[in-house]
Amino acid sequence: MERGQAMVTVIQIILNWFVTSLEALLRYNFGERYYTWGRIVMAWLALRVYIFASGFLFSAINNANSQMQDFSRPQPLEVDTGLIELYTLVFVVVALVHRGWIMKRNFEGRQWHSYSIGTSWIEALQPLDFLEGKTFTLPRLGEVTLTPGHWFYFRLFEPLFVVGIALFGLQLSLNPVFFVWLAVAGFAMLAKNNAIYFYHRSQLLDLIDARIEGEFLQEAAAPKSRPSAKPSGLPGIARPVGNRFVAAQSVASNNMQDTVAQILGGIASASPARVPRQSAPAQDIADTVADILNPASGEGDTQQKRAE
Repeated sequence: MERGQAMVTVIQIILNWFVTSLEALLRYNFGERYYTWGRIVMAWLALRVYIFASGFLFSAINNANSQMQDFSRPQPLEVDTGLIELYTLVFVVVALVHRGWIMKRNFEGRQWHSYSIGTSWIEALQPLDFLEGKTFTLPRLGEVTLTPGHWFYFRLFEPLFVVGIALFGLQLSLNPVFFVWLAVAGFAMLAKNNAIYFYHRSQLLDLIDARIEGEFLQEAAAPKSRPSAKPSGLPGIARPVGNRFVAAQSVASNNMQDTVAQILGGIASASPARVPRQSAPAQDIADTVADILNPASGEGDTQQKRAE
């Protein structure tokens, strides 16, 4: 596993400690391998640790904000943990219900994606339906039509809804122990949901790129044909050749034989006039590949080049 991928995995695990309890209350229809027992237990442990350390945490915050700081051993404050305790209990009960639904679904033989992130209760209520199809004009962007769909609720509305409730409670000084946790969990959900969105977005872009490259190569390999000038943006992909990088050439401006010869010889130039003489093995391979890709050109040209 690469270091970057391992770091992303660790970050997601940490975010799940805060987000899992919120997801239990905000969504349903989870996948079996998404809402796991391990994730539930870790979220419960995170809540218990926060409740246990909340007195020391708020004592340190008050000490840092006071003008006369006491650097002696901090004494825990007497904080109200009743609401966060109730939240933890509700989370455990609802999480067990979700796992029961998963077991019932498996018993009935219903197929469901095992990594499903669930369906949002907020989205099911459709509070933003009145915005559907509304248009307005933005400077330099022109006319914009609002279409609040699944990813809008998932990426923005759901986590910002939680953050808004938390900030409102903190503004009114209502049970800071609970609302601080809610604010942290809301921001963690915002980060995690957007990370999931961009992961799926990257997968979609990979599929689009593969389709474009496949069409391009099919046209390039077809006899007596050259790829049409489509706005695919394919040329210009850097590809390693030995210790060099050769820019992928546009077959619309260079024939296949020149392109193969340049890649095998490690030459970045696209103009046939600038291509120096290839080594014999590289030139022979280039001619052979060109004959295979373009058999209509005949063997005469290749034999003539080899004779030279």
